Amino acid sequence: MKKIVLLLAIKQDQMRERFKQLLLDSLPRMNSKGLLVSVEVINLNDVTSEQSGFAQLIYEFVGKHRTDFTVLLADWLTDPIRRRPTSAASACIASCQPDKIATIGIMSNPGRTPDIDRTIAPNCDAMVLEIAIERVIKRLEYVSAPEKKTGIDLSLLDVRILKNTQTEFDKYFSLRQQIYTIMGYLDGRVESARSQFEITEADTHAIHCGAFYRNDVKDVLAGTARIVLNTEADDGLRKMFLAMISRDVVLQSLLKNPYPLGLPIFQSHKGMNRIMQEILKKDLICGELSRVIVPNEFRGLGISRKLIDFAVQKAIAKGVRRVFLECLEIHEALYQHHGFRRIPGISGPVVDVGRTMIAMEMEQDRIEKIRASSRIQMPAPRISKQSLRLNI
Repeated sequence: MKKIVLLLAIKQDQMRERFKQLLLDSLPRMNSKGLLVSVEVINLNDVTSEQSGFAQLIYEFVGKHRTDFTVLLADWLTDPIRRRPTSAASACIASCQPDKIATIGIMSNPGRTPDIDRTIAPNCDAMVLEIAIERVIKRLEYVSAPEKKTGIDLSLLDVRILKNTQTEFDKYFSLRQQIYTIMGYLDGRVESARSQFEITEADTHAIHCGAFYRNDVKDVLAGTARIVLNTEADDGLRKMFLAMISRDVVLQSLLKNPYPLGLPIFQSHKGMNRIMQEILKKDLICGELSRVIVPNEFRGLGISRKLIDFAVQKAIAKGVRRVFLECLEIHEALYQHHGFRRIPGISGPVVDVGRTMIAMEMEQDRIEKIRASSRIQMPAPRISKQSLRLNI
């Protein structure tokens, strides 16, 4: 059984007492849902205003209490004007394991803030607070090491490119939205969008892959992955996606808003300019691996590895010469196993998901081996004719 501690680090006395009472009132309801096995509500009255003081105090608390998960609820995590974490919050997050601590920032105008899991208003009610806590706990559970699964026959798993049908893409975009909501990657508009899909313009020029598990008489989506290409959009995909979100103005605006620099990774990191220049000079087809997602019931079975290998092979078969990705630092080892190496000095908030991630690129030797083993003939490059600007 997991021990979960709700840790209050609130400077204002009145606000601290209000949230303490809200939590005490909410605990029976949250425990009845099986969310919180054990809870301690702690007031930190002796925190200082110094960056190191906050970080050290939180680090010592987490280490001393040896909790499975800690949910930090504080009014000093966010800079309301610049819409970013405070230096104290960044130091605190960096000092603790990301799969052990979650953050809920209290701010007058709540909204997605990079690297802060959730934000709520000082006058929020108990229901809003409970939903925020429930979601950050689900995020911690999701990024934790999965339990060993039994009763799943992997011979019934089929990893393939999605069929161009609304039925398959409905499952695909729904699963992405579900997991990205848990991870806190979506802004409020997308999280509550009518269609309940996670979809962007990059999906119109991407290879979409799925892992399907044959359960009795139907295929269950057991994982997703995509490789975005710096090629022209597929008109067929665009039309189908627009039909799927015909009544969703939020997602329509995202689908009609292309990335000026071709790949999302180029939007995220200004330090990629040199690499972009090389790609444009050589007129190379490139790809970006993303949306590698496996739902909880299928985690721990190696499905993400199968998806990564399959997606990369299909991209190389389409003429991709360089493959990039952005990931949380805790996932670096996973992608290293597949031949990706960290690009030195490139990290920062990622476009669309609001989390600090590192940039990685697949080694050219690995790409050549995949191409040679598959006897792939490289087609002539056809990169997007869209006018590109360097991200300066």
